[in-house]
Amino acid sequence: MKEQMNQNRIYYEFTGYFFLAILFVFFPFILRGNGLISLADGYNQAYPVFVYSKQFWKSILSGNVKMFDPCVGLGEDVISYLSVHGFFNPIQIIMGIIFPKKMSELAYALSVIGQLYAAGITFLIYIQRYIKRRQLCIAGAILYTLNIYSFFNGIYFPSHLFPMVTFPLLLKGVDDICKKEKQYSLCVIGALAIQGMNGYYFLYMEVIITIIYFTIKEMILEKERNIKEII
Repeated sequence: MKEQMNQNRIYYEFTGYFFLAILFVFFPFILRGNGLISLADGYNQAYPVFVYSKQFWKSILSGNVKMFDPCVGLGEDVISYLSVHGFFNPIQIIMGIIFPKKMSELAYALSVIGQLYAAGITFLIYIQRYIKRRQLCIAGAILYTLNIYSFFNGIYFPSHLFPMVTFPLLLKGVDDICKKEKQYSLCVIGALAIQGMNGYYFLYMEVIITIIYFTIKEMILEKERNIKEII
């Protein structure tokens, strides 16, 4: 029990530092009473789609599903259009279902923060194999979650934050395959599956980078293995 608590200590400490950093970063928003809905595409696309997806999931749970809606995309294939905007994003689903419609703006903001937090957790899961100092791991996770990309892209489109969650899991899965010589990894399968359900835009990027990462590890770091074994 004590050993398990020591292993989880890094996640507890990261949680504290993360929310302190969030309060510091978003303090001007809190002071002014502003939300995290950006102008232009954020206001016209990301937030309306989030609200629509929220109601769509509730209609699925109630057994009342419509696959045609002239208000979405070209009017048909509603789920395919919504998936590009994070329809199958578990964090957005949870926030959308928990909060009532009148609190949609709060749910939207929490989905942004929730994805940043989840990205930090998956980064810690990956990086601990290489860095043993807890403080350095936590600092890396904070920098990974709160950066230029997350501020100027993720806030505009929260669905663009989710690849930050899945990517460290892909790398960890590759490490597991290389180190333990497994033929498959649940981290890889799960990350690719959930990213694939949320559109191909980031999926192909993650696949290409993962292949490069795997190739570098196997051909440079594991020189004793030949091409046939790698394939």
